Amino acid sequence: MKHRLFTFILVSVLMMTSGCSILQDHLKATKSSSEKKSAKSSEKKTLIPVEVPEELKGIDVLAGPGKYIGDAYDVKKVKAEVNRFPKNLKAEEYLDKFHSLVSEDYRPYIKLYSDFNTIAKANDEEPGGARAAKLPQGKKVNVQILFDSSGSMAGKVDGGVKMELAKEAIKKFSSQLPEGVNISLRVYGHKGSNSKSQKGISCKSTDVVYPVGPYREGVFQKALNKFRPAGWTPLANSIRAAAKDLNTKKGDQVENIIYVVSDGVETCGGDPVAEARKLSGSNTQTMINIIGFDVDNAGQRALKKVAEAGKGTYSKVDSEEALEEYFEGEKARLIAEWEKWESRNVDDSYKSESQKLSALESNESKMVQLAELEEERIRSFTQYMESRGWDSSITIDIRSLNSTRGIKLRDYARDTGINLRDEVRNNELDRRNSARDKALDKRNKLRE
Repeated sequence: MKHRLFTFILVSVLMMTSGCSILQDHLKATKSSSEKKSAKSSEKKTLIPVEVPEELKGIDVLAGPGKYIGDAYDVKKVKAEVNRFPKNLKAEEYLDKFHSLVSEDYRPYIKLYSDFNTIAKANDEEPGGARAAKLPQGKKVNVQILFDSSGSMAGKVDGGVKMELAKEAIKKFSSQLPEGVNISLRVYGHKGSNSKSQKGISCKSTDVVYPVGPYREGVFQKALNKFRPAGWTPLANSIRAAAKDLNTKKGDQVENIIYVVSDGVETCGGDPVAEARKLSGSNTQTMINIIGFDVDNAGQRALKKVAEAGKGTYSKVDSEEALEEYFEGEKARLIAEWEKWESRNVDDSYKSESQKLSALESNESKMVQLAELEEERIRSFTQYMESRGWDSSITIDIRSLNSTRGIKLRDYARDTGINLRDEVRNNELDRRNSARDKALDKRNKLRE
């Protein structure tokens, strides 16, 4: 889920700063006439529209399907048709008559070749959620960060001042969100001071310093520079204000994710649990995640309740040493993820290649067999013509034309199949090499 991915990015930067099926698909709508047509059938077959390849022009490749092919083939009936042939036709005209009787339908095989996609599909989503990642088409994600600017954020932890470390972490987190995600920044507790006399001013303070929109580094940095540690912690008021921000950001294809970065609990008398429950139960499709920054045990328990009410998660950011250990473990996890990613995409490429090659080989084999069958049948009927008194000079010419047609059909089937299979192999090899090279590069960078 995206909110887990985004949470991981934010917590991490806080830590750092701190075959055959293809052929069937093509032939499903229209089977070979040799499988469908029967002698008794009076139905007209819907023929697949195809463009005649350059290699097959001049041989009337679309003459079929003939009347007697497949299950309808009957030697006696074809001979009866031959007996009715005129005696004074040219060889080309006799061949046309044979085509109307026993020519096969090559359209499905030509169509599969012409439409065949040899391009390897893109490797799947990469581990880690880099900014180059894309959201699903039509999906909109709005991320709002609620930044605690109360006076306690001026405190120090291992590595520096909490406020400065948190700002740097938020900046890195926002820059690493996937493309298409909108980001907004709301700050609270940034006015007045943490004195009792200033409590009223401070508890009312919650302002948007970066309106919802794409991440723009310079503008976002200016927004972060607008506030400093100041007053109390009006967390409930800030969640309520965030609900108003997101009220217009709703719909089936919209997801809203809130991240609260805080070092403590509500101090203004509000009820952040109730506000979180109300927001997560609204029609804005919102969840609330809490990043606890140097929070004591009591504070953690309170913030966890807010996250649970907001149907989100609570993540704890602790000492620098613990963060480094976590990050080292996360690096090892990412290295393993890249290994899995490589293996998954390489295996998928081999599977895709095998399926495509199988489909092409099957298409080639069937087309070659049909061309051989058609040529042999016409050749045998020219011999029958001779037995019925036709001059051998005309039957020899018919056989010559018939042979030329058969050779062209078989050459086309074989040569096109070979070329397409070569393209498939080369494209899938490129895909596998790309996956291997990228995964190796990412693993090496993680090990640095």
